[in-house]
Amino acid sequence: MNKFMMLTADNNSHVSVEFLICDDRNQCKDCRQAQCIDKARQVRLLEDAVYYLPGLGKLTVRAGFVFDGASIPAIFWATKGHPLSHSHLRSSLLHDALYAAQITNRATADKLFLDFMQHADCVDWYTRTTIYQAVNLCGRSAWNEKTPESIIAARELITLEG
Repeated sequence: MNKFMMLTADNNSHVSVEFLICDDRNQCKDCRQAQCIDKARQVRLLEDAVYYLPGLGKLTVRAGFVFDGASIPAIFWATKGHPLSHSHLRSSLLHDALYAAQITNRATADKLFLDFMQHADCVDWYTRTTIYQAVNLCGRSAWNEKTPESIIAARELITLEG
């Protein structure tokens, strides 16, 4: 069986993040920004996260990386959890980092997400299978929307050492 492990700088496996919130919450109802922080529900990683991935090596996601968690439609939040749920936040960080930097192919990134949910985050079979199937079916657009510039920028914060 594959051994997955995640360690942060202080040798435990927590993920420390901060929510990105608008400076002026009074303007949210009138916000016209296409990339509105309130709608994007993004968080910023506050400490480096290190993953040991069987057969690939050590993946480091550096503090400052911004991600949005699992791509779970709001209608399913009651049964699958919020996209930033603690039950799969570490798995979602891994998946978002792999998509952002594209240092593996998409199928490998999706499979690592599924395996990490099972072996490291202990997400129950039904939840992890449903989330994985959604990512497998709908993740193509998220993968394809990455530009060469965004991939280069992501690789400043995400590295894989074999």
